[in-house]
Amino acid sequence: MKKLVLGRLDALHRLLAECLDALHLLLAECLDALHRLLAGCLDALHRLLAGRLDALHRLLTGCLDALHRLLAGRLDALHRLLAGRLDALHRLLAGRLDALHLLLAGRLDALYRLLAGRLDALHRLLAGCLDALYRLLAGRLDALHWLLTGYLDALHRLLVGRYPYGQTA
Repeated sequence: MKKLVLGRLDALHRLLAECLDALHLLLAECLDALHRLLAGCLDALHRLLAGRLDALHRLLTGCLDALHRLLAGRLDALHRLLAGRLDALHRLLAGRLDALHLLLAGRLDALYRLLAGRLDALHRLLAGCLDALYRLLAGRLDALHWLLTGYLDALHRLLVGRYPYGQTA
């Protein structure tokens, strides 16, 4: 019985060894197939991503080139626009300054003539006023002289007690 049990254990051992060998071969083939599958997938993914990155690179390069041309054109147009506007502004300001110069020159000339006329009129007015004041003061001084002479003469008569020409009070 012992031999029978040992025989069966030996057969079981061989069976398990064969199963393990078969399982080992199966797993090795599965892992190899999985490795090939993953390598193929990774290679395909690499080619796909490389192609997409290349396409993306070409797309972005084209977009950046188009953007550069667009901005260069717009900046050139803006430069021409601003240059034209600045030139027009320069001409406008030059014309306005010229007109302002002519206007101010005319106004200053008119102001000079106006002030010259007014100063002449003021001179004549002041000369007339001073002449009238001189005549007024001369007349008043003359009248004051006669008045004072009369008072002094009367005072003298009062004090001395006689009148001119030998008259007595």
